[in-house]
Amino acid sequence: MKLLVLVNHYAPDRGGGGAAYTDLCRGLAQRGIDVTVGCPYPFYPEWRDKSGRNGMRLWRYEEGGVKIVRYGLAIPRDPRALLPRLGFELSLFLSALRLVPEARQADCVMVYCPYFGMVAVGALIRLLYGTPCWLNVQDVMSDAARSTGMVRSPLLSRLMARAERFAFNLYPVWSSISPVMVERLAAMSRGRQEIVLLPNWLDGELRGELEKQEPRTPPATPVRLLYAGNISRKQDLLRLCRFLADSDIDFRFRLFGDGGEAEAVRRWVETAGDARFSFGRFLDAPGLARELRAADFHVVTERSGVGASFFPSKYVGGIAAGTPILAICDRAGPLGREVSRARTGALVEWAELDDLSQILRQAGTDATDWRLWQRNCLLRARHFDRDTLLDDLANRLHRMVSSGTQAATAAAR
Repeated sequence: MKLLVLVNHYAPDRGGGGAAYTDLCRGLAQRGIDVTVGCPYPFYPEWRDKSGRNGMRLWRYEEGGVKIVRYGLAIPRDPRALLPRLGFELSLFLSALRLVPEARQADCVMVYCPYFGMVAVGALIRLLYGTPCWLNVQDVMSDAARSTGMVRSPLLSRLMARAERFAFNLYPVWSSISPVMVERLAAMSRGRQEIVLLPNWLDGELRGELEKQEPRTPPATPVRLLYAGNISRKQDLLRLCRFLADSDIDFRFRLFGDGGEAEAVRRWVETAGDARFSFGRFLDAPGLARELRAADFHVVTERSGVGASFFPSKYVGGIAAGTPILAICDRAGPLGREVSRARTGALVEWAELDDLSQILRQAGTDATDWRLWQRNCLLRARHFDRDTLLDDLANRLHRMVSSGTQAATAAAR
């Protein structure tokens, strides 16, 4: 089977799902599928060209058993602003249009959605060739744009939501990464789609690095906190830092990341003069594994009001390491419901941040809850087992192609 996968990030990008998408494509190739990846030049989460090649030419090469076709794009200086972001999306769409002929030879196309330009290219492939197309929704784009304040006009927000819904409904199969997001997609569907729960899993590289590390021991004072990953408006990380700085809690908070809001967080750490905080750039797999094993809590934040627009993939790395989650988010959102149901750590809503002081103080003196959370993390990590999910995905893709071929044959008759 020939599969074309359109993703927004791919190795050497690790953030924003880059590690998961890379592992997915290589895993499917190991299962006998002929995989071609269409993706931009590497730029995320730093929002800068990391290859030195970004331009008009397509860059073709093969790596890890996967054929890769990279295309150039306009990387905005400020990805938080609406107009530069729209220019970025337009450049992504126009440049990725050159991949449409690649789809003529494909038996199936998978499109990963946090960017509308890529969704539009996949929809065009579906309209031109009738190719079976699978849409994996990592972010509900209109919800995220509205909740983070990128789009403030109610009219523009409604137009974005309608365009998104129209494009989504051109795909026969949808999937998303949490039960809450699957529910959100069901509300957007016109009823003709198969909607599948397909969680992101721990990529093979990070899993191998975690296996080299010693298991985590219970916390002591000071309590060690870790944030590692993308830093954008969706996380509202600076708000948490300011709250902790105003407290007298004995903690050490190590922050690592890049993204649209990373520079603001870095500057705050430098100027705050609080020795409890430190800041570093985005971690590679060995560095992330070491930090996860050394931390008492893996901090995962979601801005209040984001609804069901996304689910943070960094959660999976934390539970796989056996490091309890400290979730700062809405209880009803995807992350809040996951942590509440699986009991993989402490959940604090933004309106109840004062409760955080007691949780951290207790963790440093009484590890009873912490041990329970650690055990639940390791149990829950089995739900995100790489090989099980890859096998299921490969089988579903084969069935989708087979069903599409039978339908086309019947139509021809």
